[in-house]
Amino acid sequence: MTISFKNANMKKQTYVRVCKKMNKKRIKLVQQALSLLKQAKSILEDVFDGESEALSNRPENFSGTDSYQQSEEALSNLEDINDDLEQVIDNLENL
Repeated sequence: MTISFKNANMKKQTYVRVCKKMNKKRIKLVQQALSLLKQAKSILEDVFDGESEALSNRPENFSGTDSYQQSEEALSNLEDINDDLEQVIDNLENL
């Protein structure tokens, strides 16, 4: 069975079945992946904070520009990614 991270809403029961079938080596790999995902989430949160601060420090006359809208869209995408990563992390921690 393959764990698909595209579907972060995978049921907990499926994860439990996966864990029961894994040997110690594969469980360790999952733990390493979990650690890397947490690091990635932390990095992306730092990027979000920096972009958010940069956006809030722009003069008001930039609020309607393409650049401003692209920054807003990037922030929205980063929030979505953060939510998805949080769900994946939670699912892995519940293995």
